[in-house]
Order: sequence, then C-alpha cells, then structure tokens
Amino acid sequence: MYQIGDHVVYISVGVCKIVDICRKNFGNDEEQEYYVLETIYGNGMTVHISTDNYKDVLRPLLTREELISLIHTMPHTNDDWIADSSTRKEFFHHALQSKDHSELIQMIKLLHTRKKNLENEGKRLPFSDAGSMAEAEKMLANEFAFVLKIEPNQVVPFIIDQLSDHSG
Repeated sequence: MYQIGDHVVYISVGVCKIVDICRKNFGNDEEQEYYVLETIYGNGMTVHISTDNYKDVLRPLLTREELISLIHTMPHTNDDWIADSSTRKEFFHHALQSKDHSELIQMIKLLHTRKKNLENEGKRLPFSDAGSMAEAEKMLANEFAFVLKIEPNQVVPFIIDQLSDHSG
C-alpha cells in the first residue's frame, strides 16, 4: 500500500504524486477508498485510483541504480531490424502495451539504429516507426527524468553519455 507523498508510475499517465487517500462515492452504492494522484509532468491532472484495484495500474518508480543498470543492458539488446512490417508492428505494439522497460529500450535502440542507417542513405524513418519511437521514448523519459533529477529532454543525451562512458 502506498502512502501520501509517495511518487509512483501510473501506467497510462506517467509519474504521479499521491497527494491524498480518501473515501468517495462516484455513483456506486457505497464509498470506496481512493488514492488521489497528481501528475508530475504535463497538465497537472488529478486522478483517483481505487486502493482495492491499484496493482495493475500503479507501480513504484525504479531506483537510480535500477535505471543505470537498465541503460547498461542496452548494448547487449538485439538491434537486428525486423524487415517484415507486420511482425515489426506487432513487436512494437506489444512493447508499448506491456510497458516493460527492457522491451521499450530494445525497441528504442532498434529504431534509433535504423533511423541512423536510413539517414546515412539520405532517407527517413517511416512515419509509423517514428511515431512508435516517440511514444516509447515518452514512456521512459518522464520516469527517467524524475528519478535522475534531470529534465525530460535531457534523458536521451544522458543515456547516450552513459553508454559511451561504458563502451569498449
């Protein structure tokens, strides 16, 4: 169970702070207990999540050590391009839906590598692939930024610096 003041990841929104735990009746027959969350990045939205059903939508933030370790696994993830567009689309869809850090990092690495190769040929990453990359980066950027105490737009440069510091 979380406490007031805890920061968590609300799967569909990003990093949030629990600002209250209260009982409310949202048109049901009885009051229920809810976490009251405020988003950290974005529009300052407030969300109520039932304390009975939070485990599928809320999770604790990764620690700084866990994030650094995750970044350091990136060079060891598969970056072989998936040539078949329907297989690639299915992989990206699964990674985005699962919100699994390792899958998202593999996806981002795969797309960044492909983007770089295409740019060297004077071409662009297809729109659908670019959209998937942006969505995956956004999912990770807010949590990484909050935990690392940097701005979201500094996350990718931070990751690149970490990788270059630990290569070869």
